[in-house]
Amino acid sequence: MTELWHTLASAAHLLAHLHAAFALGALVVYLTSVVVVAFRWRLILAALGVETSVWNSGLTYSAGVFAGNVTPARTLGGDAVRIALVRLRTGASVKVATASVVYDRMSEVPALAVLALIALPVLHASMAVLGAIAFLIAMLAVVPSIRLAIARFVIEWHDAIVGVPVGKGSVAGALGCSLVVWLLDITRITLEAAAVGVRLSPSQAATITWIRLFSGLVPVPAGVGVVEGGLVAGLVWFGVAADTAAAVTVLERAVLYGGGTCLGGLSLMLLGGRRILAGRAAVVASDAAEQAFPT
Repeated sequence: MTELWHTLASAAHLLAHLHAAFALGALVVYLTSVVVVAFRWRLILAALGVETSVWNSGLTYSAGVFAGNVTPARTLGGDAVRIALVRLRTGASVKVATASVVYDRMSEVPALAVLALIALPVLHASMAVLGAIAFLIAMLAVVPSIRLAIARFVIEWHDAIVGVPVGKGSVAGALGCSLVVWLLDITRITLEAAAVGVRLSPSQAATITWIRLFSGLVPVPAGVGVVEGGLVAGLVWFGVAADTAAAVTVLERAVLYGGGTCLGGLSLMLLGGRRILAGRAAVVASDAAEQAFPT
């Protein structure tokens, strides 16, 4: 217990004397990634025939992040809020709003494969499975026959479920945005480590990102406790002292969880807070009445 308190006190001392420029840079990188995600979602919505601004898509996305951070539902809860809000803000149908969120998530798959390849030099043979998955995803994207088969399946699913034409010109833009987002994630973690005097290679930063992603799957609000343990363990694995690893973890969670939650709460307020939730209830009631008594 004494050793634990000593570690925490040392971590607090490191945070009190961190390089503010690097910490501020990490926050700016995070905010930039939010803008890129908002632009990506706007591209997808536009491809589905829904017109909105980056400002509106950013507010809606951030409100979803807030919901995911404060409820055990995590990603599902956040995405449900995004679907509800985008319907209320744009008048999109349930199918189109849901499809936009699904496609937004799917656009990250190739970028995560790139992230896995960046992490491989650190993970070595112990994570050969991860490399195989990344290679498989790369092959799916490169081999024409496989790519066309997947595209045909997606188009058939889309036509059957969503039922609206898709503008294909935004697909490459959405995939590019996803790659930028995850590269910004690596940059943010690198800056946070530098703020307390730790130098991470791109491969190490990518590995830390994967650790955060996997530990965040545990169904607790924002992965509190589990994510922190995973981040500290990963940094200690790289040879970082426990107190320094704790300091980096606290800074990462302050930027990603604290910053995301505050930004999301502010976004929800700007969207109308209780008023918009009440409006959403009215939309649900209207939809139910229309289905029960079709005109």
